[in-house]
Amino acid sequence: MKIQSLYINIFCLTLCCLLSTGLNAQQKLDRSIKPSAGELKEIKNVDFKTIETAKGHRIFIVRKDKYPKFRLTLNFNLPDINKDPEYAKREILSDIIFNIQSSDKYKRVIEDFKNDGISISFSVNSYTGAGMREEVESVAKTMSQFLNSGFITQADFLRSREAIYNRALEKQRRREAYKSNDGASAMSEKSKPKASELFKKLKDSLEFVKYSKEYRLNEYDAESVLQISYKDIIAYFNKFYNSDNTFAMLVGDFTDKESEDLFKKHFGKQKRGVRYVDTTKVNYIYNFPTARKIYALHVPGAAQASISVRWPLVDAFPYADNEALIKVLSQIFGENYSSYINKNLRLDKGLCYGAKCFTSINATGGNSEVVTRVSPENTAYAVENILYEMLRIRNQKVSDIDLQTAKNTLLGEHALSLSAINSPIILGFAMVKEKYNLPDEYLHTYPQKIASITAEQIREAAQRYVKPYECIIYIEGDLDVIKDSLEKFGPVTYFRD
Repeated sequence: MKIQSLYINIFCLTLCCLLSTGLNAQQKLDRSIKPSAGELKEIKNVDFKTIETAKGHRIFIVRKDKYPKFRLTLNFNLPDINKDPEYAKREILSDIIFNIQSSDKYKRVIEDFKNDGISISFSVNSYTGAGMREEVESVAKTMSQFLNSGFITQADFLRSREAIYNRALEKQRRREAYKSNDGASAMSEKSKPKASELFKKLKDSLEFVKYSKEYRLNEYDAESVLQISYKDIIAYFNKFYNSDNTFAMLVGDFTDKESEDLFKKHFGKQKRGVRYVDTTKVNYIYNFPTARKIYALHVPGAAQASISVRWPLVDAFPYADNEALIKVLSQIFGENYSSYINKNLRLDKGLCYGAKCFTSINATGGNSEVVTRVSPENTAYAVENILYEMLRIRNQKVSDIDLQTAKNTLLGEHALSLSAINSPIILGFAMVKEKYNLPDEYLHTYPQKIASITAEQIREAAQRYVKPYECIIYIEGDLDVIKDSLEKFGPVTYFRD
């Protein structure tokens, strides 16, 4: 019977193989045709909602259906470090909070958790706890112990104040030594600045946007640190670590009621206060190029020449209406492996190991920079091709394949990011949603903004944001080896020792 059963199994297996071979013969897969992307579907397993408790806590709930883990973050709305007139107090408090994690009390609390996957971390800006869903009550209870200034002891304060005092004292000594050496160097006729130093100073002076003198890091001297008292630190803590100044994010499978009950139970005793609102106006000094200029630093014997082409974007601000458009444009032009820049310089001509255009979207209006490294003799040729691609994307419509590839890349990254409990895109959004007055459904509607972008919109955006005639080109390499003249691209300033 066993032998008979074996023959039956062999027969069935053979029949399956024959059927499979027959089907494959009829339906051959054409591997030269790239499979098309499916229909864009909404991510349904993540919901976003903001609620406010009776104590003034604002909670951004990221509900992940049936998700076994959680992440709880309490963000405290502190002033920007460049605008905080009590910056020295903040430094002392930051040191105190950092030291919590090395204290015996903290270690005992962590050891009491039943689940090894629990993590709790503290910083001056936020407290974060994460782990399995069933541990959320224990973690919230632990975090709440450090929302009352009572955890700051006199000994903690004195130890941290001394550390900040010593740090400030060391900074003062370094500044004095630098001034002394700088003065001595200025008096010496032999010490002349090197070309590389002048080149660096030039690059610093040509930054597109700078903060005005009123906006700079608050400095404090060592003696002023010693004037700060224990009561000053407690007052600073109570000023900013109150329920009205706390913005929380809770990620996991939690209903609105469960979230409210969690905060009422564990954070209900947190003191109320005043929500900090930043009313300081930051003034910027703009220094946009009005023509193409080239600056070249001679590096004798360099095996490769580094090329940087930079230009300002002017109005590329975070979460603005044009953000999705700029990101798609950036993918097509320089951020994707199959982008115009990389395909031209690396894949088609083999001039380099890689070429990329980095686009920065920030509060100053953003900028773009093409970077690559080539052999010195190919420097001028590489610059020519970079400028060619800048002109091409401004004047020609992108192909359907390039446009769809860029969209698919961004949509895939977006969907993948939303799936993680510590998703950078969700954490970043939660931190700034109030600042930019963003709706809860922003992350859900963002994919539609990307998907709706057309080739004509990309060309219009390129004409606005890609600037081949208003850019600065930096070249560092062995200028004696460069065969073709750089002057054909614009005025060149050379730096040689």
